[in-house]
This record gives sequence, C-alpha cells and structure tokens, in this order.
Amino acid sequence: MFDAHGHLLSPAAGTGLHEAAATATGSWPAGLLSRSGIVRWSALAAAAWLQDFNGAWQERDWERLARRLAVDAEYAAHGMGRRISGRSAIVALYRRRYARVTVGEYAATDLRTRAFGGVGIVQFRWDLELTDAGGRGRQAGQTEVGLRLCEAPWKALWISELRR
Repeated sequence: MFDAHGHLLSPAAGTGLHEAAATATGSWPAGLLSRSGIVRWSALAAAAWLQDFNGAWQERDWERLARRLAVDAEYAAHGMGRRISGRSAIVALYRRRYARVTVGEYAATDLRTRAFGGVGIVQFRWDLELTDAGGRGRQAGQTEVGLRLCEAPWKALWISELRR
C-alpha cells in the first residue's frame, strides 16, 4: 500500500500489504507467478517482497524473516566495520537490534528495482520512528537488497545498509 505521496508504507502503519505478498508458504497473488511457479520480476512483486520482509522484523516474526534470507546471505552496514554472514547470524542481528525498542512508524520510499539474470536488486530509502529506553527517536538510511529470483519465495543474497 502507498500513501498519498506514492511512498510504500509498512504493515506497522496498518496497510496490510504484506498479506498480499509472499506468505510463509511462498504463495503470491495471482498474476505474479510464471508458469514454473516462480514469481515474475516486476516493481510490484519487488515491493510486495520488501513489504513482507520489513513486516517480518517489525512484527518480530523471526522464522518468517529467516525464510526471506538465503542460507549464505551477507549483511553489511556501512560504518559497522564488518560483515555478517549467514542467515542465522543476520536474524540474530535483527533480534538484538529490535529486542528493546518499539517501532512506531516505518516508511520505505524511493523504491528502485532492476534485475540481471537470476538476481533482482531492490534499492530504497527508509525512515524509522522508534522508542527505546532513551525515549523516542528517528533513524533514516538507504538499503540495497539483492534477491535470488530462481526460487520461491525469493531469498535475499545480500543486504547493504547505509544509515544517515
């Protein structure tokens, strides 16, 4: 779902788009599937995948988040100084990051997508309002996700994050 300015909103904002996106069983809305059962690459399908991925960590559904990551996925946050390798390590990072915070509003905007062979790339800006022991705060940044498109549901191969 998009707001009045064309920005992709999160399930935390009450949009519910993740229900139409890939589910735990890998089911997708009719029209997005190819004859082989693999989701056709499109900006809409990429937005639905992103909505479900973001919904998983916001709702603290760690199993669902894990299903969206390749076993050998890589995570890099610029300024963090190291990469995190592997599905379980990335899920553990998200668990630690959001263990003691309440996510208020989250918006992913300026979605750009492209595909090369069996890899889709999704780039977007994000803005996050959260509350932790220090009170309310805002974070913003840009993220790029590389997706393996040859299996359903799509799996993230890498996540590269730059916080502003």
